[in-house]
Amino acid sequence: MHSGPLVSVDEEQKSAVQRIAESAPFRRSPRIRELFLYITDCSLSGRNEDLSETKIGERVFGRDNYHSSEDNIVRVSARQLRSKLAEYYETDGKQDGLVLEIPKGGYRAVFHTKHPLVADAPMPVPKNSRTITLVLAAVCVVLAVAVAFLWRQNLTLQVQKQPASLPTLFTPVAHSGSQRTNIILTDSALILWQSLIQRNVGVEEYAGSAYFQEAPGMKALPGKFLQTLRSRQISSLADLRIVAQISQSADQRGIYLHHSRNVHVRDFDSDDNFVIIGSARSNPWASLFEKNLKFTTNMAYGSSCFDNQRPLPGEPARYCPQDAEHEQGIDYARVAVMQNGHHAGRVVLIAGSLMESTEAAGEFFLNPDSLPQLEAAFHAKRPQDLPDYEVLLETRSVGGAGRSPTIVMARPIPGTR
Repeated sequence: MHSGPLVSVDEEQKSAVQRIAESAPFRRSPRIRELFLYITDCSLSGRNEDLSETKIGERVFGRDNYHSSEDNIVRVSARQLRSKLAEYYETDGKQDGLVLEIPKGGYRAVFHTKHPLVADAPMPVPKNSRTITLVLAAVCVVLAVAVAFLWRQNLTLQVQKQPASLPTLFTPVAHSGSQRTNIILTDSALILWQSLIQRNVGVEEYAGSAYFQEAPGMKALPGKFLQTLRSRQISSLADLRIVAQISQSADQRGIYLHHSRNVHVRDFDSDDNFVIIGSARSNPWASLFEKNLKFTTNMAYGSSCFDNQRPLPGEPARYCPQDAEHEQGIDYARVAVMQNGHHAGRVVLIAGSLMESTEAAGEFFLNPDSLPQLEAAFHAKRPQDLPDYEVLLETRSVGGAGRSPTIVMARPIPGTR
């Protein structure tokens, strides 16, 4: 990106901010757009004292008593913001004469004007015909060498090209459009906190961080331990294994990781895809998309069951793990894929009754052998012909690891399209 001298604050800069905020890259990310508008407003108003990481964390992300050493949401979001700006200037803003940047190491927005492109000076034409002939011959030799080089490079690329990976149930989601795919990891610290307060936390309480309150017996615990639970972004090994499998089966450029504590309800008001790992007990955002499901999270404290909302004759009303205390035996898991309301993106829910069965559900979703099973169940000829669906799986825990997911029931989700 070419940059020129700094220019003074004027209406052109304000128009540039508005134009960027209304562009497609920023409309798809409401939270990043909110951060962008806050930074540019402070920068244009000369309120540099409000551009500290602490104040951004408190005012933009609603983090009370924000500590940058324990919470990196501002730094992560700033990196995403710089990426969005680069995307804007490669697409909608390609012709803009005024460039807005947020240099690394700070959060102040600066403006630059682009250098005008200087036309190449014309090549002098030799008057001597023998000189012209020699020049043309030299050009032909250079072109011949270049063509030969590119031809050999093309052969090399063809030889080195890897075979395409086999399609999975994730393939029609990842390839449903140009939108990004956000993977939302579970909040393992929330599970520990719920054990301390002896109740489960709902999504509204979780979104406002209102669940951080003392409970009987907490004063006997080390203050550092409680602060760690309040501030640290802790997830599970099962999540990381699922993410590793996704990264092997999809273009990583469109995949973004988020801890559930760093997500805002407005983030779902976009055309992005979302993969929510964990049940509503460990990732409360999953509850936003359970209203049309047959198998939902049982939110009674201490429960690890899935409720069967509409049991048919012979079906149990609840699916609960067996011998969960010893981390072995039969568990249950659910995979659901659906449209995100009226938006173009898809939502994937991968959840188990325990961490082990969540891992097994991720294995099922990303295993190429699962795709023909669901295509047969829904009479679909291609992966993109699958309806919105949910699958209840029976899994087995062996030595703390989820194994052998098998389909108990697969059904289309009504009322989602």
